Amino acid sequence: MDKFTKVKKQEKKEEKKKKDSILFEKDYLKVITKDKWLYIEESDSICVLPILIEENKILLRMEVIPPFQSVDGRQHHLTCIAGTIEKDEDPKDCIIRELEEEAGIILRDNVVLEIYDILYKSKSASSRFHLCILPLSIYQYDETIAKGDGSKFEEMSKTVGVNIKNIKSLSPSDVVTKLLIEEGKKYLNI
Repeated sequence: MDKFTKVKKQEKKEEKKKKDSILFEKDYLKVITKDKWLYIEESDSICVLPILIEENKILLRMEVIPPFQSVDGRQHHLTCIAGTIEKDEDPKDCIIRELEEEAGIILRDNVVLEIYDILYKSKSASSRFHLCILPLSIYQYDETIAKGDGSKFEEMSKTVGVNIKNIKSLSPSDVVTKLLIEEGKKYLNI
């Protein structure tokens, strides 16, 4: 009887593998079908809203984003500082790297990074956003030239400082940036 149970379990595993299949795979992206559900599997991302306390500014990005352009035709889109968590990198390390690459901000050792929430990107993806509101005093960071990640789209994009008094008039281009701005306003009591 025990042999029969093992055979049945093995058959069920093989049947499940047949149902789950990779339809497309390239670099960090997979398109998978599972239980008649089509979804994207990719790495998680970080999204951070730095608040420069003494300067009364938040840092955002004016980015060239081809998928957004294909819909609305606009050259630049207002987004948060964000990036893909690389293999063998944790979310906090990714925040440190992205702040330097995209904003020219080098965090000092006295900064405590806190991920305040982790949210799935959509129902059609298994990846998640790791969200961070990051208040920074001038004693917690150094500035350098933002060099980007080397992509042509990163070269065409830039980080901008927005005065906190203008935060209510912002029109972010994506849901996550809007959420981070709303959370930033709560932090700032605006």
